[in-house]
Amino acid sequence: MKGRRAQGHVEMIISFVIFVGFVTTLLIVLNPIKTRPISGTLLDITQDVLLDNWTISYSTSSMVVDLNNLVTPTANCFTIPNQPGRVGGLLVIDEFGVERRAGVVGGATGDINIDKSGAKFYRLYFSNDFVSIGSPSGCSEFLSADDYTFGALVIQDDIFNKSLYDLNKSYDDDYIALKDRLGLTNDFAFTIFDADTKEILLKGERQVPPGAQVIARNIPLLVINEKTKRSSIIVNLRAW
Repeated sequence: MKGRRAQGHVEMIISFVIFVGFVTTLLIVLNPIKTRPISGTLLDITQDVLLDNWTISYSTSSMVVDLNNLVTPTANCFTIPNQPGRVGGLLVIDEFGVERRAGVVGGATGDINIDKSGAKFYRLYFSNDFVSIGSPSGCSEFLSADDYTFGALVIQDDIFNKSLYDLNKSYDDDYIALKDRLGLTNDFAFTIFDADTKEILLKGERQVPPGAQVIARNIPLLVINEKTKRSSIIVNLRAW
């Protein structure tokens, strides 16, 4: 009788030890108290959202002209018909890298007036994000179809310099509203450097709560400004 009782006690102890071991293992795996490590995916999402916010789309085309057949050689500008798909504001850079006065007259489907120079090659940028020095007026010289050639129209996406400054201002003015607009639930901060000089161009800072796990990375980017000039930057992005 005593042997059966002793055996029963041993079985209870073994069962209790197994139960405690199971619970301990479960707590180690799940650990409801331990802070869950931040996922790299969170940083990826933040990066994608910001890059999308900074990116603009625009169309660009090249053009070669022959001004030898102008009826009025002394005219200060010439006119060509606009082409399908070329809409929005117009910025024209000639082969010497000089911006020329240019504009679409009569709406998006109207004619294009371009300030004349000694150039034969022009690069045309169509976007309301670009800033032009203005459109020449009084152009009466229409080029014939034999006197100009348009290159293929190319749609491009680029990081826009002004978008960086706009987001930085929104970050400083109303961080919570910016997060809501971007659809982000996590917090983030960033520092933007000039890739060549390492000068800090922009910075958005938040206080990181004690114990928060921050993940970060450097993102090299090529940006374009309102005059189509390109430069290299590095964005140090942090998320938690």
